[in-house]
Amino acid sequence: MSDEEKNIQDARFPAGKFSRKEDYSPEEMNGFINDFSLLPERLKKLVDSATAADLNRSYRPGGWTMAQVVHHVSDSHMNFLIRMKLALTEDVPIIKPYAENKWAETAEYTPDDLADSVMIIEAVHRKIIKILKNLSEDDLKKSFYHPENKKHFTIKQVTALYSWHFRHHIGHIERCLETVK
Repeated sequence: MSDEEKNIQDARFPAGKFSRKEDYSPEEMNGFINDFSLLPERLKKLVDSATAADLNRSYRPGGWTMAQVVHHVSDSHMNFLIRMKLALTEDVPIIKPYAENKWAETAEYTPDDLADSVMIIEAVHRKIIKILKNLSEDDLKKSFYHPENKKHFTIKQVTALYSWHFRHHIGHIERCLETVK
């Protein structure tokens, strides 16, 4: 891999690529819950420190802007909450995928509306944490089917995924801020 290819890979996956495991230990689950607790405040500080130019800057050529990344995290983590609740209340539901790149083009994906998305992330994470802290081991094994990926995901697996997902996008946001510093 050339240096340029490595730089592109690093820009795309600042937290590394997600590697799904079959199971996660209680310690790992507590770490994910801790991420859900701490990352919204970290995100808020990064957003508050950003200039208008930062918010409109992409973390890599062809990538989303910082503002789009923040809005995407909000939308994506709302979907995580809904998918987790579906898995808890239905028998292996088939979830609805969404066209995240098309969502990133909707009217509210602007720097002007970031405070709303940050508040949504904070509130959604409080709900996620409350649910996760009150699940039994059997609950954590409940799953949904993702038709686009053609895979089943347990609540443990999807919790690991979205913990990684937030760290992944925090890395993108930090990259937007570092680009000119």
